[in-house]
Amino acid sequence: EDGVIAAIFDAIGTTNRFVVEFGAGVGGEECNTRLLIEQGWTGLRMDGVEQPEPTDVRQEFITAENINDLFTTYDVPDEFDLLSIDIDSNDYWILRAIEERYRPRVIVMEYNASLGPTARTTIPYDPTYVWDVSSYYGASLAALASVATARGYSLIGCEHLGINCFFVRDDCLSG
Repeated sequence: EDGVIAAIFDAIGTTNRFVVEFGAGVGGEECNTRLLIEQGWTGLRMDGVEQPEPTDVRQEFITAENINDLFTTYDVPDEFDLLSIDIDSNDYWILRAIEERYRPRVIVMEYNASLGPTARTTIPYDPTYVWDVSSYYGASLAALASVATARGYSLIGCEHLGINCFFVRDDCLSG
């Protein structure tokens, strides 16, 4: 996804080069913001797993009930360049719960390609759910697109493995 993210920001430019990622693992190759952090971007990266020392990834279990408090606790600006959501479970519900004052320019989200491209399907919200490595997780592309569209974002594509989709805020798109 590094190349897709780079291409998006080449096209729309950057502002504060601030990222928020939850589902960052331990900040290694599996996260979407590692390269950006290495390139001098700043931000908030969180994951529910225990973190090795030293790390910039905050150990936090993300729920719809706590996401806005976490944004406040960690001083997330209202407008920032990139939000990446990959928690293998309640991704749809977390996006819905984020206060509308938070307006990332680009959103990267994991989706469940096995649910098909057109059905609006998501797992029921359960704040304690942890992915069991089955095909039962997350939400369909159409479900995520419906929430993003309602918030003023356009789906611009998905990477070829059917794991992540990319949204750009409509006012950042030219003509």
